[in-house]
Amino acid sequence: MAIELRIISGARAGETESFDKSVISIGRHPSSDFLLDIKKDLDVSRRHGEIRFTGSGYRLYDKDSTNGTYLNNAQLDPGGNMDLQNGDIIRFGAQGPSVKVMITGGGGESAAAAAGAAGSDSAEESVVVREPTAKRALSQRLHDGPSATQAPRNALL
Repeated sequence: MAIELRIISGARAGETESFDKSVISIGRHPSSDFLLDIKKDLDVSRRHGEIRFTGSGYRLYDKDSTNGTYLNNAQLDPGGNMDLQNGDIIRFGAQGPSVKVMITGGGGESAAAAAGAAGSDSAEESVVVREPTAKRALSQRLHDGPSATQAPRNALL
């Protein structure tokens, strides 16, 4: 069973990421699976929360975030968790970015394909799927600056 997170507000609004793994880390930390903008999405903690596959569905966990995690406008207790359903809205912080949860059937099919098979209008939405590993590597390079193997520009002069 795969899960799609469609970003509906925040710095990355309009983007979608798909996951087919048991634990999805969420935050502004470069190692997060679901990485939110480190400079713009400031309501999001560096290690804000997780989504975990429970065997029968997905569950949202707040990792004692500074500004809280909201599921359908209800705030989770700090360190708390709640089951996720298809179509739920998660917000990271009271004024932070929000995502729509799309849970797909087994086999890794996309929510757009599943919606199209069901005749839903949502299949016409534009979906951008990012590769979390590549994005994480780019974010790490931007965050860390030049690598230790690169000589400073003025060192060659």
